[in-house]
Order: sequence, then structure tokens, then C-alpha cells
Amino acid sequence: MYSKHLFHFAMIHEEFGRSGDIFRGLMPLFAPIVAQNSGKYFSSENFCNQVDTFYGIKMHPFVAEDFAPKMAEFGLLEEHVTEHLRQYKYKTIDTTDKSNEEEFEGLFIRFKEFALKLLSRLKSDLSDVDFDSEFMSRLARYGLDTEDSATNGDGENQSGQLGQELDYAFARFVENVYLESGRDQTLLEEAFSGAVLAEVVLSLREPSIDKKDIHGKCFYIDAPILINLLGFSDDYSITCSRTIAEQIVELGGVLTTTDFYLEELRTIIRNSLENYRNRGPRRSNLDSYLFQNPGKVAEVRACQNRVSSLLESKGFSLGNQYVGVASKESSQRAVSLKNSLMPHLGHYRIHDSLEHDALMISYVVSHHGFDSIQNVAESKSFFVTKNSRLVQRASTYLYNAGIFNKPDLAPMLTEKNLAMLLWIIAGGKGKDVSSLVLVSNCNRVVQHRRNLFEGIREFLSSVDPEKRALYEGMITDDRALYFLMDEACGDFETISPENVTSVFERAMIKVTERVEEDAKQDYEKALRAIRAESQSEIEKIQNELDKIRGMSEVETSKARKEQLLEDQIELDKMKRELIDSSLENRSLHGDLSKKSEELDKLKARISEIEFSFEKIKQAADDERQTNIDNARQMFARTEYYSKIFLSLLFAVLAYYLTHVAIDEPIDTPVVVIKPLFVQWLTALITFITTLYFPEIIFGRVVRAAAKFAVSLRYGRKIARNLPGSDFNG
Repeated sequence: MYSKHLFHFAMIHEEFGRSGDIFRGLMPLFAPIVAQNSGKYFSSENFCNQVDTFYGIKMHPFVAEDFAPKMAEFGLLEEHVTEHLRQYKYKTIDTTDKSNEEEFEGLFIRFKEFALKLLSRLKSDLSDVDFDSEFMSRLARYGLDTEDSATNGDGENQSGQLGQELDYAFARFVENVYLESGRDQTLLEEAFSGAVLAEVVLSLREPSIDKKDIHGKCFYIDAPILINLLGFSDDYSITCSRTIAEQIVELGGVLTTTDFYLEELRTIIRNSLENYRNRGPRRSNLDSYLFQNPGKVAEVRACQNRVSSLLESKGFSLGNQYVGVASKESSQRAVSLKNSLMPHLGHYRIHDSLEHDALMISYVVSHHGFDSIQNVAESKSFFVTKNSRLVQRASTYLYNAGIFNKPDLAPMLTEKNLAMLLWIIAGGKGKDVSSLVLVSNCNRVVQHRRNLFEGIREFLSSVDPEKRALYEGMITDDRALYFLMDEACGDFETISPENVTSVFERAMIKVTERVEEDAKQDYEKALRAIRAESQSEIEKIQNELDKIRGMSEVETSKARKEQLLEDQIELDKMKRELIDSSLENRSLHGDLSKKSEELDKLKARISEIEFSFEKIKQAADDERQTNIDNARQMFARTEYYSKIFLSLLFAVLAYYLTHVAIDEPIDTPVVVIKPLFVQWLTALITFITTLYFPEIIFGRVVRAAAKFAVSLRYGRKIARNLPGSDFNG
């Protein structure tokens, strides 16, 4: 059963994460094959065929031969050694798992129900569809790049229109699983990551990798991953790419790219901004990102001239010894390889991107002397890309052309395989982000279909204007558009001008039902929350009341006991004092009389002293008040006479100014000055100087002099508390 395969993949991931032993992690994968061949001799070719049959993983016989001793060590094979031959035989083992495989069977059942719900809207007979097989093939294939992941694989899986609709159903199912964030998400992540782990390890001849093997290796990143690193993609892709970049830098690897990928990145940004401004079709992932996040347009625009500095801040080494080396590769063999490789890399929408990828592959191949790599430690550089189809086709060409030898390693890595490779190097510790590739690509598949559905507007020209406005509103609403896509199972070609109205009406009904259902759920949730909160408050109040009652009773009883004890102690004390006083009463009576007389005398003396002190204090206060009054009078007189003196002085000076007059008018180029004007001017000056100048110029000086005179006679303490006086008052 396919659920068994998923179960084994999940066990691989779990076991390696727990033990950090690669071989121990793979043993659950091999156990079913061993049990099926119990008692037979081990054949590397037959074993590889069965691995392919069971799990769809390609494994070279050389790798299987290297694994045989480890399988014997873990009890799956039995070693038979003769004088000239070493052979292995499959042992009889118990494959009964104590884990809960039913969970994975339930995952298949839920996918089938979900897919049937979508497909049954278009097709009535789906009895020939093997949903388990379709699920498994897509789980393995959705690590591919976005454009190619919507196409079907080879073999017995469905193809054509039905295959595309199953692609959409799988992508939507994965999206829903991640939205719910339940147990199904954990199962999917463990199974997918386990499958990637098996794929990576079984493709390596020497799977044991040490952290130091990464140190100094160059990792050339292509343009789509650079976009993720800049943050212009979905959250899953951003997290995956940035985590990989951080791990490469931490392990001492050289994180870099090429000058032509940097220029390609700038071109992608420039074209997407232009396309957004013109409201053109969404051709690239960045186009979709901008239309989904219009608030990020300014950030994307600002970054196009800062690409290099932003990447350097994330650990990139962008010296010319890295970024310029590939484009300068001019050896005849490298150029020939690039030209011969290009036709085998598949269809590219942009020719420059095809040429850049071929140039990058030819460089990393030439960097290794046009020879494959037996293990990571022997490598020098890797080309890292999101495009799994590119890596598959390039590797196939290089193996078929005899440039590489199987099962040696090719210097091209997909992002998900690199993520798993780094997790293997970390011994299964830390964060495994390879599963993010699955949900990221599913999101992109759905987004790609969504972009196609934008073209449905052309079918609305013949629709009633009122309905057309309603339908266009559904297209612009993401949630409503998903219902519309589900009605067509993600296949835009199933919609035509003849059936567009019925499709929209069915989607409208689904939207209404979902809104009503969500509203009902929100109401019930809010009601439950209110009831729970009310019940909690009631219980809290009740507990407080019970606590108060209990405390009151306890404290009352305790207080009574304490009071009685204190009363008893006080009574005993009084009895003792009474006895003591009766014994000493006679001897103390005489002393008490003497002390009483002395006390009366002392009180009389104190009364006399207090009376004398009051008289002295009263006299001092009277004297101080007299001095204050005299000081104020002196201050006022001094200030007044000073004001009179200065006013008279300024009046005399002003009087003499009135004699400054002219007998004849004075002619100037601007104005004629007459004698009468001069007279009025001098009179005004006299008034102003007499009224304001003394206070403005000498006010503070006069008051200070007056206070100084007072202080000489009555002391500074009294002078300091004198009020100021307005000189013009």
C-alpha cells in the first residue's frame, strides 16, 4: 500500500533526526524489501529495481553494494564468506510496526475525498483513477520548478486534462492541510522530507558527509533563489532560501552568484515593475508577488539599484573572483559544452535565461576538469537552482555524453536537495526546511492557475451589466476566486462564453454557503467564549466567597482564642502587680510623698522659665517688626527721592535739547525738514525720556542702592525680604 511507503519515509526522517546515523535512518526503508526476499541471495541490481518499484527512487547498483555491509550490520542481511567469494543473504525479519500507520491511510482517504469533491463537478465516472498512486507521484514530483510541476510524469499516472485537474486538486489539498496546521501537516512534512532524504542519500556513493567538507566550496545561486533571498516571494520560499544561505555561511562555504544572474535579477525586477505599472499579465513569480502585495512595490523599486549590497548583507561574496569567473570561461571545450547542452535543457520563455543556465553548468563542469565527483569532499563548486527539471535534464545529458559516470555526483543541486544535504551534515539536528519546497510549489501552482483565471473577464462582455459587476468583484476577491477555480477544478479551458454564467452562479452559491458557515462558526465560537468566560467569572466569584467565608470563620475563631489568651495573661499580670504593690506599698509611700513635693517645685520653676521666655520672644518679635516697618519706609523714601532726582535730571537734559532748533527748513533729496517738526520731535523725546528712561536704565540700580542702604542699618536679612518697586509707579 502507498500509505506504507509514506509511513516508511516518515520513519526515515524520524529515525535520522533522533539518531543522526544515516544508515540507521534508511533501515526502515529497506525492511519491506528484505522481508519480501527472505532467504534469497542479495543482488545489487535486483535490490535497486525493487527500491525503484517500491518508492520510485533511482539507486545505482554500486551504491547498493556499498550499503550491503551496513545492512548486514543492522541485521537485514546475513553475510556468507567462502574462500573466494563474499555473499549476502536476506534475513527473515519482523516488519510489524508498532507505530500508527492508520494515520497515513487516513491521509490518502482525505485526499481522495477532497479530489472527488472537485473532480465530480466536471466528470461523472472516476472509477479508473487510482488516487493513492496519483497522490504519491505528485508528492514526489512537487519538488520541481513551478512551470514544469503542473505537467505530469511518466508511467501509469493520469495525463492530459484529467492529470492537470489532479495536479490542481493535490496543490489545493496541500494548501488546505497547511492552513489547518494539524496532524496531517506533520505527516506530510515527515513523509516528504523522508523521501528527499532517501533520494539524496541513495544518490551518493559515500553518504557520510562532514561539516568541514563544505568549507571553502563555492555555491553559485541562480536568479529565482536570489529573489527569494531579497524577500519578494511567498513566506515558505523566503524561509527555505534564507535558511539554506545562513547554513552555507555558518559551515564556511562561499555563498555567491554570477554577474549575469545579478543582471538577470535586475532585469526581472525592472520588467515586473513595468508590467505592474501597465497592469499587464502575470508572467513571472515576481509579477504575481507585486499584484498580491501592492504595498511592496516601493520596496522592490528601491532594491533594484541595491541588489549587490543587499545580497552582501546576507553573507554573499561578490568579488570579481567569484561573480565574473563563469562569464569569462572561454575554453573551447566549455563553450562547446554550453552550446551542445542548451537544446537539451527544455523550453525557456526567455532565451537569455537558457543561455545563463547552460553557461553556469558548463563552468561548474569545467571547474571539476569535466569529470563527475565521487563525494562532496572532492568538489570545488556547485550550481544551486530551484529548477529540478533543469538539474535532471542536464545530469542526463552529462551522463549520456560520457562526461560524468554513474553514480558519481554532478555539481548541480536543487534547492530542496541542498537543504536536505545541509541537514544531513548537521546530523539531523536543527531546522529541516526541505519540506517547505512542497508547500511553496503547491502555492505557486495554484497561483499560476489563478493568474490564468484573470482572463475570464473576456467572457463577461455579453453578461448583464449588473451581474458583470458582481462577477468582476468575485475575480478580484481571492477567496471568491478560489471557489470559482474549484468549480472549474483549476482548468481555465473548461470555461467558455456559453457556461461562464453557470460557473459563476455555482461559485456564488458556494461563497454564500461558506460565508454563512463561517458566520455561524464565528457566532458559536464567540458564544462559547462568552459562556466560558461567564462561567469562569462565576466560579471565580464563588471561590472567592467560599474563601472569604472560610477565612472569616477561621479568623473569628482564632481571634477569639487569642483575645481570651491575652485577657488571661493580663489578668495574671494584674494579680502579680497587685501582690507586689501590696508588699512594697508601705516602703514606697514615704518616697512617693517626697518625690511629689520635688515634682511640684520643678513644675513651678518650669512655669517661671516659660513665662520669661515668652516675654523675651515677644520683645524680639516686636523689635523685628519695628525694624521691618522702618526698613520699608526707608526703602520707599530712598527709591522715591532717587526717582525725583533722576526725573529732574532727565527733564533738564531734555529741556536743553529743546533749544536745538533750526531757523530755516533743510532740503534733502528725500524729504524737507521744517523747524516746527524739529520742535515737536524734541518735545516728544523729552516726554519719552522723562517717562520711561529712568526706569529702563536706572530702575534696578536705584532699587539695589536703596536695599543696600537699608541693609547697612537694619541688616541683610531684613533687606533681602523687601519688595521691589516700580520706578514709574
